[in-house]
Formats: sequence, structure tokens, C-alpha cells
Amino acid sequence: MEWNLIIAIISIVSIIVSIILAVFNDYFKSFFRPNLTIEFSEEMGQYAVWNMRKEEKYPNNIGCVENVENQTRVVFYHLNIINKSRIPAKNCKVLLREISTKKRNKKFHNAFINIEQQYVWAPHEQTPKLITITKQNEGVIDFGYINEKSEKFIPRLYVNSNAFPGFLYKNETKQYHLEIVADNYLSRRFIFQVKWNGNWSDNKKKMERNLIIKNITPLSK
Repeated sequence: MEWNLIIAIISIVSIIVSIILAVFNDYFKSFFRPNLTIEFSEEMGQYAVWNMRKEEKYPNNIGCVENVENQTRVVFYHLNIINKSRIPAKNCKVLLREISTKKRNKKFHNAFINIEQQYVWAPHEQTPKLITITKQNEGVIDFGYINEKSEKFIPRLYVNSNAFPGFLYKNETKQYHLEIVADNYLSRRFIFQVKWNGNWSDNKKKMERNLIIKNITPLSK
């Protein structure tokens, strides 16, 4: 009888433990892996001056060919990659996976990215393409920029082309679907919506009204 009782108790405990593990599986896993998210940077809308020759590619061959004068004012828009876990995210990169463009019927048309398009880490002169993000050290990407003499908002990627569907022109609205990839982590999709009225301003507050960036990522369940 005693052995039967012990076996019965062990069976019941095993069932209870199995149920707990099944229900809280993701919760327990979160303690043993990175937990990355994307947030707006305090330096959103940071002005800079670039020195460029006509029809020269941007520094380090990053960006697209623009016909500009020697000095050009640019506004950079940054996003922070934050690790909320104590587990480091190794060899981390942020990829552009999909672009949605708002059409005249108010519906968004999706364009999937078939080749790897990685965002540039900032500052790009000092930061390698793959970095480790810890709870103490976040990463920053150049989400995109506007050249005062250009006609479009340009996502800042390591590789680009004139046929790239992600350029944002006057009075357009696009949604950029981002994914964080590391050796030990793969994030959900983060969606940032960008709308531009086509105007430039040297005033930061006015520029914030000209180009509007919203985080429209659905809340995780």
C-alpha cells in the first residue's frame, strides 16, 4: 500500500510539473536567453553636416548615389536596441524584412525583402557589422536619414540600390518591418511607420512635424 501511495504521489507531482512547464515554458526560457526590443532614441532627428563630392557615395560606401554639393545638411533618425535580459545577444544585427507602402485606397501593399538588408550600426565609423548587446550596453542603428537637397527619406543599410523599394518620397507613408537576429536570439517583427510631407527645416521641432515616425508594433501576447 505504501509503495502504491508513493508511486501515485510521484505520478501526480510529475503531471503537475509537466503542466507548469507547458504553461510557463516561454517564461522560464526568458531567463536563459536574450530579450531584445527596439525603442526610440533620445537622438531622434540628429542634425549633421556631410562633406561630399558630386555623385559620390556616402561614407564607407553606405547609402545611395546622390547629386549633391560639397556640404549637405542631413537629419539622422536613430533607434535603440535594448537587451532586457542578463544574457548577452552575440553577433547581433537588425534586418529589414518587409516594407508596406500605403496606396491611394488607404490599404498597404507589402514588398518582401528577398536578400539580407542590414541596418547600419551607429556610429558606423567605429562599429562592426555584428555586435554583442548586453543589459548594460545597448546598440544604436541609423534607421534612416534625409538629405536637405534630396527628395527622399533613405533607410540606412549596408547595401542599397536605386531599385530599392524602401525609399520614402513626398506625401508617402511606409511601414518598415524590422527583425533582430543574433547567434542565440531571433526577435519578433517590429514595425515602424514613417510619413513625410516632403519639406525640410533646420528647426528640429518643425522637422518632427514634417517627418513623423511611429512605433506601431502590436503588443506581444
